[in-house]
Amino acid sequence: MSPEIPPYVYLLFTAATAIGVLMQAGILLGLFLAFRKLQVKLEVILNHVTENALPMIASSKVTLEDLAPKIKAISNNLVVISETVKNESQTIKVSVDDVLEKTRAQTARVDEMVSGTLDGITHASAAIQHGISVPLRQLNGLLTGFKAGLDVLRSKSGDPRPAETSRYSDAASKYSGSKASPVAEVD
Repeated sequence: MSPEIPPYVYLLFTAATAIGVLMQAGILLGLFLAFRKLQVKLEVILNHVTENALPMIASSKVTLEDLAPKIKAISNNLVVISETVKNESQTIKVSVDDVLEKTRAQTARVDEMVSGTLDGITHASAAIQHGISVPLRQLNGLLTGFKAGLDVLRSKSGDPRPAETSRYSDAASKYSGSKASPVAEVD
């Protein structure tokens, strides 16, 4: 039942298996050599990191441990400063409001004083003007009357000016507050 397998086939299978095993051994040897090179490189990198980075990390840790309380103190001081500024700003606001209120009151007072002074000056100016203009009008009326009388006297002496006499009498009545003078109507 079983046919007989020629012996060369066994030899072929054995040779193929031996070649396969040798190839695997060669691949494994290549992998071993590659991993060995990689291990050497990793050892160099690890030594470099150990020599340079670890002291830096240790000093950073020490620095952070030294700075931690200082940072806490700074943050506490900032909180205190913030509260102080808040309280002082309220105090300043109250003071400024008080100064503004006093300034408004003084401004109103000064305004009243200036208004009263200006009203007094206006009243005094009107009184002075009335005090000067009334006597001047009366003096002007007297002078006009005197001139009209002189003109009447001249007209009697032979130099008649009836038109001017009536003009002086109108002016005299205007300034003295009386009616036309009977002297001006005389021929």
